[in-house]
Amino acid sequence: MRCMAVARSICAVIVTYNRKELLYKNLEMCFCQRRKPDSIVIIDNHSTDGTKEYIYSKLSEEKAQIIEYIYMESNQGGSGGFSYGTEWAYNYGYDYFWLMDDDGCPYNIDTLNELDQFITKKGLEEKAILINSLVVSDELYLSFGVIQNNKTVYKRAEVNGETIVDFINPFNGTLISYELVKLIGPPRGDFFIKGDEKEFLYRAQKNNAYIATINSSLYYHPIPSDRRLIKIFGGRIIVNDVGAGWKEYYNMRNVCYIYKLYEKHHVIMRMRLLITRTLKILFFGSTKIRVLKMIFIGYYHAIKNRMGIYYLPDESICLPKKQ
Repeated sequence: MRCMAVARSICAVIVTYNRKELLYKNLEMCFCQRRKPDSIVIIDNHSTDGTKEYIYSKLSEEKAQIIEYIYMESNQGGSGGFSYGTEWAYNYGYDYFWLMDDDGCPYNIDTLNELDQFITKKGLEEKAILINSLVVSDELYLSFGVIQNNKTVYKRAEVNGETIVDFINPFNGTLISYELVKLIGPPRGDFFIKGDEKEFLYRAQKNNAYIATINSSLYYHPIPSDRRLIKIFGGRIIVNDVGAGWKEYYNMRNVCYIYKLYEKHHVIMRMRLLITRTLKILFFGSTKIRVLKMIFIGYYHAIKNRMGIYYLPDESICLPKKQ
């Protein structure tokens, strides 16, 4: 049943795994929002650090009452967590779902309020929408970069206008509507990590959803551990380091699979990704042979539509090689 409250209802969906201190910081920022979420669902991907006990030991009874804590039987990765959490909130009839990881948090008390007010200002109620805060790493720089005037910018001072239409950095303080999930379904849960947010964005674009970054709403996220800022020509850009083998597997498989689903020239794009990633591993990787093997397996699995969990974080194989 849809929530029948007069005001639109918003459920925050937070996916966590073994980051109890960061999760608590995120929750505290959610609770101090000028426009507070009506409910918070935490999808705990089978944490082993006592996350649930830690969180509830710090929360007041009043705050704890609006939290639904779901402890997964096994680690389903970010994609499994967001898929389950979004579907849970959808089935409970919330009007909007506010998606975020545990290592980010609202930047200030107006993060959600700015998104909420934008919906009213633009008359987007009952529309299929996918809107995002501007994701920042500090006062000066963005966490991932945004595209403006056909180029990627990383400085906050270079971001212009009220919105960046048809561009977001999901799922970092991403607000999606019930109507969008009704139209295209929840995020896919079979990516494990990497790319599930991009696939959801592709689906939303294909179905003409309203997509935009709302520049007055700020969300904090650290620069990912496999990326770093480097100085070049008087500025700084973000580059990707070679990740652990299991992460490189999912990146290769999932991105190639997305190309196959949505891009006209997907064969060329897949080959270009394979070549560039191979060269980067050869020049900068540490365990070159093993990681190269993993990305080639990922490439093959994308072609064969073999999704789901394959490599675990300890780089053991979860599924049989032949299905």
